[in-house]
Amino acid sequence: MGKRVQGIFGSLPILAAAFGRRQGVKVFVGGNIACTDGRVIRLPDLPLDCDETLEVKAMGYLFHETGHIEFTDFTTYATAGDAFEANLLNVVEDIRMESMRNATYPGSAASLSKLVGVVAAEGDFGTEEMAKTAEPQNVLMMGVLTRLRSQYLGQPCDVAAAIWWPKLQALLGRAASIKLEALLGCVDDLDTTADALALARRIKTLVEEAAKDEPQEPSDPSQPGDPQQREGDASGQGGQPDAGGDQSARSNPDADAASSSDAQGSTGDAQAGPDRQALSQALGAGASDFVPTDLGKVLGASLEQEARKGVEAEARQLAKEGVRARPVTDPLAVSKRRAQGQGELQQVLGQSQQLRTRLAAAMEAQARAKVDYRRQGARLDGRVLHRLFTGDMRVFARKEVARKVNTAVQILLDRSGSMNGTPIEIARKATLATAVGISQIVGCKAAAAAFPAIEVLKEFDEAARGVAGRFDLSAAGGTPMGRAMIWAASQLVSRREERKLLVVITDGEPEDVPMVKRLAGKFAQSGVEVIGVGIGSGRQAVERLFPSAVGIDAVDELAGALFGVIHKKMRRVA
Repeated sequence: MGKRVQGIFGSLPILAAAFGRRQGVKVFVGGNIACTDGRVIRLPDLPLDCDETLEVKAMGYLFHETGHIEFTDFTTYATAGDAFEANLLNVVEDIRMESMRNATYPGSAASLSKLVGVVAAEGDFGTEEMAKTAEPQNVLMMGVLTRLRSQYLGQPCDVAAAIWWPKLQALLGRAASIKLEALLGCVDDLDTTADALALARRIKTLVEEAAKDEPQEPSDPSQPGDPQQREGDASGQGGQPDAGGDQSARSNPDADAASSSDAQGSTGDAQAGPDRQALSQALGAGASDFVPTDLGKVLGASLEQEARKGVEAEARQLAKEGVRARPVTDPLAVSKRRAQGQGELQQVLGQSQQLRTRLAAAMEAQARAKVDYRRQGARLDGRVLHRLFTGDMRVFARKEVARKVNTAVQILLDRSGSMNGTPIEIARKATLATAVGISQIVGCKAAAAAFPAIEVLKEFDEAARGVAGRFDLSAAGGTPMGRAMIWAASQLVSRREERKLLVVITDGEPEDVPMVKRLAGKFAQSGVEVIGVGIGSGRQAVERLFPSAVGIDAVDELAGALFGVIHKKMRRVA
C-alpha cells in the first residue's frame, strides 16, 4: 500500500479528530484500544504517517461507529429475547445502519466498502477452513451477514458469502432457505432499530419452525387411512406441512414452485429438509458461543494491532532522525478554563487595537487580477488594438483587484514552569492582545490555547471580551510543544478559511525539539504558516525552531513584531 500525503492535514490522528468534530462526536486518539460507549469513540495511538491499510481501517471504523451513534437506538438491544436473537439483531442492524449512513453522508459507501474489502481479505469474515468446523449458530449468522453485505450493500465480500451461504442452506433446507431470502429482502424497509429487531425475530421464528418440522412416513396406498390424508397424497401434498411448519404453501403457487427447485445460489448439496438437531443447537447457544459479527468488534483487534505496528515503525524512523516518539499511551487531555472577570483586558486593548489596525492590511490576500476590456476608459491596451479592424471597440483595459481577509489563526501559549514571573505575564497579555486584535478584523477568526495540558482559552467563534478571564494563567509543567502542535492542527484542519496560521508563544526550547521541527515542516506542506514568538531570551529558540520568528520583551512590541513577519507572508496572489 502507498504512503499518505506528508502534510500535517494528511496525518491520520488529525483526520480522525477533524472527522469526529464534523460529525459532532468526540474522537480521542491515544492508548491501545479501539472502542466506543455510544457517545465517545476512542482510537488507539496512531502514527502521523501511515500506509493505506491503516487509514482504511481507522477511517472505516469511524464511519461505522459514528453511524451507530447517529442511527442506532442502543436501548433496543436490551429487549432482545436471547443470545440468538441478540446476534441476529447485531447483523441486521449493522446492515440497516450502514445503508442509512451511506445514503446521508458522502464518502461513507466508498470508505465502508474499502474497509469490508480489507477485512474480508484478511479472513475476518471467515475462510473455508473456519467454515468446516463452525458451529451451526455461527454458520447462520455469517451466512446472513455476508449475504447482506455482498448482495444488499454491494460490498466486496462475495468470496466469504460463497463459503457461508451454501452451508446455511444445508442447515435450513430448501424451503426455509427460500423463505429466508424473502425475509432478507425486507431489509430495505427498515427505518429504525426496532424494525431491525422485528425482522430478526421473524428470522428466528423461521429457524424455530424449521427446527420443529417433523418428517412424515411415506403412506402405504394399500392401507386404509385418513381420507383427507389420502386425498393430500393423491394431490402430491401428502398432508405434510412445509418447512415453515404451516400449510400456506398449498395455496401459494410461488411457494410450490420454489419448494421443487434449489434455493438461489445453492450448489446443489443442500438437503431437501432442515438439519433439525443443528438448528436446535443454534437456537440454544449462549452468548459466548457466537463469533463477533458487528463490524466494529470484528475490526477492533485488527485495528489495534495495525496501529501498534504503525506507531512502532514510526518510532524506529524517528529514532534514526533523533526525534523522540510520542508516548503510545498518552492521550492528550483538553480542558476549558472558566472565564472569570475581564482579567487584563483593559490593559491590552491599546495593543490589540494597534495590532488590529496594522494586521488588517497585512492579512489582506490579493486575489488574481482580472482584466476586463471596455469601450471607454483611461488605459488603452496596445495588445488588443487589432480588435478595431473587426469593429470591436473594447480596447480600454480595466484591472479589477479583489481583496479578501480570510484567515484562521490558532495561538499556542507555552505556560511551562520556565515561564514563571515576567515571561508568563508578557506572554498571556500578548496572547490576549493577539486574539482580540485578530478577531476584530472582518473575515478573521482567532483561537487560543495554553499547554502543556491543553487549556482552551478562546474558541474560534467565541468573543474574546467574554472569555478574557481565562487568560489569567500561572506557569507550571514541562514544554511538550510537539504534542500541542498536533492538537492545534486538529483545530485548523476543519476551518473553512482559505489561509491558516499557527502562532506559538514561548520563552525557550521545548523538550521535543526535533519533533517540533518535523511538525513545522508538515504544517508548511499543508499550507499553514507557523510563526514563533520568543519572549525575552526565547527569541533565539524560536528562530532555531521555525522558519518565521520574532522576539519581544514587552507586550507593546507585539504589533510591530508580528506585522513585520506576517506582512510578506500574507500578501500573496490567490
